[in-house]
Amino acid sequence: MKAQDLLSAWRRRQKVLGHLVRLTVRTNPRVAAIILATLGVQSVAPALLATTQRWLVQATGLGVSAGLLVALLVGALAQTANTAGNRVQTNLRFEVEEKVDLVLGREIADITTTPSTVDHLESPEFLNRLAVLRKSSGRLASSCWTMVETAGSVAGLALSVALLVGIHPFLATMALLGIVPLMVAKRGQRAMDRIRDLNAEGKRQEERLHMLCVRPEPAKEVRICRNGWELSALADRLWRIGTRRETVAQLKASAWEAVGWSSYLLGFGASIAAVAMLCRAGQASTGDLVLVISLGSSLRIQIGMTVSGMTRLGAVGHIMGHYLWLRAFADSGEKASTAPPSRLAKGLRLRDVEFIYPGRGTPALSGVNLDLEAGSVIGLVGENGAGKSTLIKLLTGVYRPTRGTITVDGRPLTGIRPGAWFAKQSGAFQDFLQPQTTVMESIGIGDLEHLHDRAFVGSSAERAGADSVITQLPQGIDTQLGSLFGGVEPSIGQWQKLALARAAMREQPLLLVLDEPTAALDPQAEHELFERFAALASRAGRQCGAVTVLVSHRFSTVTMADHIVVLDRGTVVEQGTHAELIRAEGLYHELFTAQAKGYL
Repeated sequence: MKAQDLLSAWRRRQKVLGHLVRLTVRTNPRVAAIILATLGVQSVAPALLATTQRWLVQATGLGVSAGLLVALLVGALAQTANTAGNRVQTNLRFEVEEKVDLVLGREIADITTTPSTVDHLESPEFLNRLAVLRKSSGRLASSCWTMVETAGSVAGLALSVALLVGIHPFLATMALLGIVPLMVAKRGQRAMDRIRDLNAEGKRQEERLHMLCVRPEPAKEVRICRNGWELSALADRLWRIGTRRETVAQLKASAWEAVGWSSYLLGFGASIAAVAMLCRAGQASTGDLVLVISLGSSLRIQIGMTVSGMTRLGAVGHIMGHYLWLRAFADSGEKASTAPPSRLAKGLRLRDVEFIYPGRGTPALSGVNLDLEAGSVIGLVGENGAGKSTLIKLLTGVYRPTRGTITVDGRPLTGIRPGAWFAKQSGAFQDFLQPQTTVMESIGIGDLEHLHDRAFVGSSAERAGADSVITQLPQGIDTQLGSLFGGVEPSIGQWQKLALARAAMREQPLLLVLDEPTAALDPQAEHELFERFAALASRAGRQCGAVTVLVSHRFSTVTMADHIVVLDRGTVVEQGTHAELIRAEGLYHELFTAQAKGYL
């Protein structure tokens, strides 16, 4: 990596660290000041205690045994005060760090939702980094105090070394040998960081497998197939693999750390022996010996705190790398500035459109050229995996084409502000929401401007045919939905009707999408519902030139479309009216005939 890149990365990390410091201070400035003062006193306490002990021993003229006893008593009192102060600041820190962690949680959620597209939610690299960041956000939240603690321990360590060197330069070897544990700890931390990154995907998979065993949606199949134990065993296997990796890395790091501390203990023993010899030679006092013993004990703690602090800062730096990567990803989207038209005059145009899902080599769509005329109803048909839902996602803007262009009345879709384009759409999808709220809120969130407008919500429900569902509920439109919160649990078909009512909340969308929204309805109910939406689409088409895109496996419903597009293996193989496609005797004719025979 070039020096300029390293400098740029360092500046970005400093910016994030400054942001974390400001968050910490703003949470509670007075508490932050108390914690900072407490940590400052604790950092110099060992050196002050050792100096006081030496002064007492020398001032009273005590011998070695009596001097050590006095030093011990003073040390016990100081340790008691230090422990009390530590308990106070730990309790205060916990509250502050918890609040900062909540703010970071919101920021991580913002990072996830900032991109206008959703393809990043299918990217393993993005999801792995996100999983590591979510599990480690607490370390970021405490990074401010970790930095202060480490700086304090380094300052205290420097003061202790200065006192030791004042007795004899040889005693500086204790501090020099203390560098060894620092070096090996850093090496161990890097190894642990690599293992955690390596385990991120396995942990996500393990959690997903375990969730299959406890979530209500897959519970029926799991129970009937009696495969819960096998799914749990697969999850346990992944957990054991990840745990084994982390355990081995931790054992190796501990072994190296033990070697580092052994070298320090040897130096500590040699230093005490050297000062004892100086005392016998009259070149050092009993107070000096007490100071060396006292500082030697506290020096081990200070070095330990420094090692721990450096290790945690290293971990924070690694986690910060994930945070910066995710933030850069979220900020790297195209900056669109164009507003969508108020009404469509020409419609939507697709030219040489191709799309490849992240991590896949084969295009899901390739060479797609379509003219979706303003005011028209478009039917999309094709077998499973033909690319229908992918095309819908490209039209709505939640995916960007890998190649090619999509225009809205001649304006590139990539140049239109995503939020503004979303506001000009409405739709119902096969993977529809099931919000466990009141009925009015469940429907009203389809257009937030009318969320609490009972008349408007009721009208939308009537247009979608969901009014029959509402009249059967105990509190009507105010009924709480979802058994998890003591409400009524609708059937899948009823949930779908509510989803369609939500789609009807926007009366004049430029793009109306119906992507297999009626899979749980019987053919007659589906046909009746689509007739309602055909009327809505016709009205929206006259008023604002709206394009309605209809996806359904039932060809009897698709026949009402003005123009039908047939997809096969990601390409457009046919398009035209129902009558034209039947006369062509191509794939559409084959699929339509096969389905018609199934109803005979």
